[in-house]
Amino acid sequence: MFLNNVKIAVFFFVLVFFFSCANQKSQHEKDEQGTMYINPVLPGFYPDPSICKAEGYFYMTHSTFQFFPGCPLFRSADLIHWEQIGNILDRKSQLAIDSVFSSGGVFAPTLRYHNGTFYLITTLIGTPNGGNFFVTAQNPAEPWSEPVNIDMPGYDPDLFFDESGRVYVTVSNGEAIVQSEIEIETGKLLSDPRVIWEGTGGRFPEGPHLYKKDEYYYLLISEGGTEYGHYVVIARSKSVDGPFESAPNNPILTHRDRGNHTLQATGHADFVRADDGSWWVVFLGFRKAGWSYHHLGRETFLAPVNWKKNLWPVIYNNGEVEYEMYADLLEQVPIRQSYAETDFSDTLGHEWLYLRNPDISNFCVRNNELQIDGNRYTLDDVQSPSFVGVRQRQFDVVLETKVRLTGKEAGLSVFMDEDHHYELGIKKNNEGYTVFSRATIGSLSNELKSISISDNRVTMYIYSDKEYYYFNTIIQNDTISLGKMECRYLSSEVASGFTGVILGMYVYGNRSRAIFDYFHYMERNVITPSVSKFESDE
Repeated sequence: MFLNNVKIAVFFFVLVFFFSCANQKSQHEKDEQGTMYINPVLPGFYPDPSICKAEGYFYMTHSTFQFFPGCPLFRSADLIHWEQIGNILDRKSQLAIDSVFSSGGVFAPTLRYHNGTFYLITTLIGTPNGGNFFVTAQNPAEPWSEPVNIDMPGYDPDLFFDESGRVYVTVSNGEAIVQSEIEIETGKLLSDPRVIWEGTGGRFPEGPHLYKKDEYYYLLISEGGTEYGHYVVIARSKSVDGPFESAPNNPILTHRDRGNHTLQATGHADFVRADDGSWWVVFLGFRKAGWSYHHLGRETFLAPVNWKKNLWPVIYNNGEVEYEMYADLLEQVPIRQSYAETDFSDTLGHEWLYLRNPDISNFCVRNNELQIDGNRYTLDDVQSPSFVGVRQRQFDVVLETKVRLTGKEAGLSVFMDEDHHYELGIKKNNEGYTVFSRATIGSLSNELKSISISDNRVTMYIYSDKEYYYFNTIIQNDTISLGKMECRYLSSEVASGFTGVILGMYVYGNRSRAIFDYFHYMERNVITPSVSKFESDE
């Protein structure tokens, strides 16, 4: 018996030693590939990233569609840690989107730096004053200029400064990539728009970016639509005018053949070169919450690029990327930053968003409280209701507030668009007040659960996972559940559109007012995945 136990012990020792060596070897192989970082580098609704390098920092911006202010501006010293330093389109004279439809508004900006000046060029869609325009700044953290309009049809504009001193705008017309030379001081066209590349045959060739490297001009675009079949292709020419030759290894970035991967729709990319000569690419993608839906929006990912002289660029593992990435990172410069105001001790931070052009006088931060006055609009309207929120950045979050209502209705909202949103609110009734949960999905709107209370002041919180939003209130220290609703009904696959879920506070009614004591947003189980494929709950 003793010998048998010894044999068993020796066997297990050898087994543990073997796996230990195997694990050490595996980790060593990973170390040889570089340092690990986690994608997405900007989680949540940050689509269509565009990036540039200037004065020792990287700067990046994104599409914002019907939300205001437009085009958040991020800064980083190392490409991994990003700090929002402002919003580029922060006043109505730059961004008039009063009644723009959801997923209209600001599309696919390009951010560039040239001779001491920052440029942002973008497209405004769905408004009478729509079209392509650019704004400028010498200090990107200060207010940017008024728009300079460009009388050129198309969308997803790119701005390219050639070594010759000429400036080119490149857009998509939905079927091909079109280019014109412009006068940068006025935006005036100096040449008629002409097709320079029709892509590789995929639908919606768009999101063009032009670069000069070594002896070639490289033209980067996306095809396939910004959905599951999204991909990135590239072409080059010895002349900025073309003709452009397609890369033999196209597409250079895609997950269209990786259906079981939770990271999908990789595309709409932009290259940047670091001071050490390394090349990187930022691009959008989304994380599936289930087998066939996503609701956080299209997020920003980062990958290293192997781009040797006069050769085609190769993105990470031949165009396939992961959540856990290994690369020779730049010197890391971590930053301390908070996300979402908690006690309203100061003005709302850069991360807060409104729907369309808000009446800012309806929002007042003072005495460690946020006072919101209602107006005649609700979250069901294609207008600007009294609502302010932040992007949901992870699947597992907790949202909490204490609100005091004078008037009709107020509370928390989980908002995708005017036809797809959930509320946890308080409203006045004949006897007192009611705390309730409500779901709006298309033409259906239904109150899930409610409870009567005598006070006009209540604590409420929402928490979520990949499947559900859970609604709760606290009455006399007792937590009361007010039901739950599926995340998938707020997904892009159900609601359509190009945005992601926004979590925020709202007030309904012309003479209504609500005082919010705090707004707690906490992320749980922040993504550190070790397995890249989706695992079912079964």
